[in-house]
Amino acid sequence: MKTQLEKQAQALTAVGRLKLHGCTVISINSQHLTPVIDVDKPPFKLRSKAHRITEVLHGVVNQICVASYSGCLVRWVDDGMEIPAQICQTLNQYSPELISVWPKNF
Repeated sequence: MKTQLEKQAQALTAVGRLKLHGCTVISINSQHLTPVIDVDKPPFKLRSKAHRITEVLHGVVNQICVASYSGCLVRWVDDGMEIPAQICQTLNQYSPELISVWPKNF
């Protein structure tokens, strides 16, 4: 098990890397087994590997996203936006998924 000092060092390393990518860090909690970092507007690389979860805290339901980053758990409020790759797929008229459902011209 990691000491408190090791967890704080790990969290500070992750925070420094996140700030280099232009991310705003809201809070850091290194009391848990894995340090938890709350952020606002995470970088695209982090968003692409995130998992959406539903959190119930004191009777309030929140949709959040979580991802592992530098040995820490990074979380942020889910804005409901799709990942850009998913948006492009639905807007691209030549994507194989849309071509297969187009009506055939007779």
